[in-house]
Amino acid sequence: MEYFAGIYSDGPLAFIDCRFYGGAFADLLVPMAATNCLFHRVALTLDDLSFLAPFEVQVRSSLFHGGKLDVSSYEAGSLWAFQNNLFDRTLIVTNTGTTNGYNAYTTNVSRLWPITTGDIVMATSNLTWQTGPQGIFYLPTNSPLVNAGSLTNAALAGLYHFTTLTNQVIEATNRLDISWHYPAGSGWGLSFIVTDSDGDGLPDALEDKNGNSVYDSGVGETDWRAYNSLLGIGSGPGLVVFTPLK
Repeated sequence: MEYFAGIYSDGPLAFIDCRFYGGAFADLLVPMAATNCLFHRVALTLDDLSFLAPFEVQVRSSLFHGGKLDVSSYEAGSLWAFQNNLFDRTLIVTNTGTTNGYNAYTTNVSRLWPITTGDIVMATSNLTWQTGPQGIFYLPTNSPLVNAGSLTNAALAGLYHFTTLTNQVIEATNRLDISWHYPAGSGWGLSFIVTDSDGDGLPDALEDKNGNSVYDSGVGETDWRAYNSLLGIGSGPGLVVFTPLK
């Protein structure tokens, strides 16, 4: 797969809870935000083309597994922020500084610069991932990346209903984990069901669209803690069967 976003493309680009597998992703002058995304063996290029206007990129709480990150900026005004991301054996090539912090890297690989506080360099070049109900990139419960992010409350990152662990314990208001997050639930594979606390058929992560755990009525949300029937039948059973008297 190859994706190109250039100066004449529609924009800005916003990716939330997305997965990108293989291929190349080039962004030239299009503002982009990527939150909680998986870049699996992807070559991501950011370039402001030197002679044109700067643009803004924010990449947060994402996982780069293998692949390459090429950051080329020649304009002082370009703001490229990377925070709370995990780079697993990713080749990073950059000629410019970024706004970064609380990123994690496997050992003996290139890093974003300038080097800032909160970064974690893992003691191994071969991370031990755990396979869970939705994929192969869950963290072990004893990982140094758990509760290691920049935010003391994961809900501030919109990840209240998400998890990095196979035990499906949600981030809630705990300190943010560094890495890609899965929506929490139960079951496995095709039988996996995203958590629906109020039993109305709408997953918590869908009802609480911004993931902050608060019911915000003005942004098209429904309360994930209160039954909201799509048919308006209330919180009782939708169908009651009576047995005729004999």
